[in-house]
Amino acid sequence: MKKTTKRVLSVLLTAVLLLGMLPAVSLASGELTVVLSMEGLTLGQGLYVEPKAYTLGRINELLAGAGYGEYSETTLTAAAATVAMLLDNVSDFEYGGDDPEKFYLRSVT
Repeated sequence: MKKTTKRVLSVLLTAVLLLGMLPAVSLASGELTVVLSMEGLTLGQGLYVEPKAYTLGRINELLAGAGYGEYSETTLTAAAATVAMLLDNVSDFEYGGDDPEKFYLRSVT
């Protein structure tokens, strides 16, 4: 293979890999939709929570019950969406850090 062909191929493969890492967000319904899941595949444990689509409205419903404010398309964070998914699927979880918008998960049961 020529050197130029290898470079083009490596650039294309890099682009595909980077696009695959983007979060799955859909605006087809007119409302922001985020797909979330929880997995332990790197530990050989499979999926804890199957991938599920959450609309912005559903995220706000779940978070309102836990005392969080309402989010818009511009203010929703990955942390807030993750907390909504955990509230919907997990019996108990703890997070650390001073700000519930910027946290790390300590435990999930």
